[in-house]
Amino acid sequence: MSKILVISVLLISVLLLAGCTAQNPTPIQPSNTFACPDGRVVLDIKECQPQGTIDNVLTNAVTGEKLTAADIYKNSKNSIYLVETTCYYEYSYDDFDIDTWNSPDTYEIDIVPQAKTKKISDKTVGGGSGFLANGKLYTNNHVVDCDPAAYEDELNDYFLYLMDQSQLNYYLNRSDIEDYIDMNIQEEINTAYKNYDYEMERKDVEDYLVTFIVEYLANNLRVKEIGKEIRAYRYTDNFQDTIPVSFVKRGESFPGRDYALFDINSTDTSLRLINQQNIDIGSGVFVMGYPDITLDEYVDSENIETTKEPPLITSGIISAKKASSTGVNYYVIDASAYYGSSGGPVINEKGEVIGILTAAAAGDISMNYILPISEIK
Repeated sequence: MSKILVISVLLISVLLLAGCTAQNPTPIQPSNTFACPDGRVVLDIKECQPQGTIDNVLTNAVTGEKLTAADIYKNSKNSIYLVETTCYYEYSYDDFDIDTWNSPDTYEIDIVPQAKTKKISDKTVGGGSGFLANGKLYTNNHVVDCDPAAYEDELNDYFLYLMDQSQLNYYLNRSDIEDYIDMNIQEEINTAYKNYDYEMERKDVEDYLVTFIVEYLANNLRVKEIGKEIRAYRYTDNFQDTIPVSFVKRGESFPGRDYALFDINSTDTSLRLINQQNIDIGSGVFVMGYPDITLDEYVDSENIETTKEPPLITSGIISAKKASSTGVNYYVIDASAYYGSSGGPVINEKGEVIGILTAAAAGDISMNYILPISEIK
């Protein structure tokens, strides 16, 4: 089936990470030594130790020196991933026959349900961003989640739209629904037109019949999820190779804790996470990700060598701290970010990941919500 719905619904995820707080920070030694700052918990670092895979420029957590956007971009871009999720659905309805007959005053069409259930497979493709930290892939739950209810709503909305069109006296053609019912109703239309004794255009008979079918489907459609594939890609290999990922843990739908954590087979540099309970309002942040894309849109398969594009970076400030309706602490940033950037890292001026870009504020304003690392539980 040619339909591919990219459902961009904002949702969430849960996980528990171990951390440590260094009670007596190590004095600043060589530039490759990390001293745990007071009042912070560094996830998955059990003691002050050399940085390992972290680039030396990211040791500014010790010195307090602010990094530029160019520094952040240079040292983080290879750790940002394109995450693509394919959801497989099966929608079904009770099969039906179409009965037509004439009476002295009217022409009748009737939909007669049958005992047999008709099942049709479909898929949707969605995407977002992710980043490597502590050797694992972090992203949003809503980036990797499938939502049968939302998919069913999309189908029903389409049927309701067709019904509205009919009420506005627009003609409905059989092509408007044949993809959804996986059948050719040409024969039914021919039969209905042949049996109609009154003067009526064939297209009017088609419109009449399609309207009946649309109404039947809108009231009888059922959807369930039958599978899911999650793939990670990176621009450094032109998005050619799928990087294996395996699910570890996730949270809930927004306004809950919107994150997902995966094991990933990658030797790329891990970004540093910082579990900061209170992030200063007004402090500078950088957002990285792949806005408004899926793999099919991002890579021109006929000219792949010229379509190698790195992730994008934008900057802004922490504007406010705001609890969601479920009590989860989120921060509001004014950095520009769009669909597809969800799941990307939000990085402070020391090169540390303080949160995950999660949701956009309602309305035509450039305000976005981030889930702080401290809320990943």
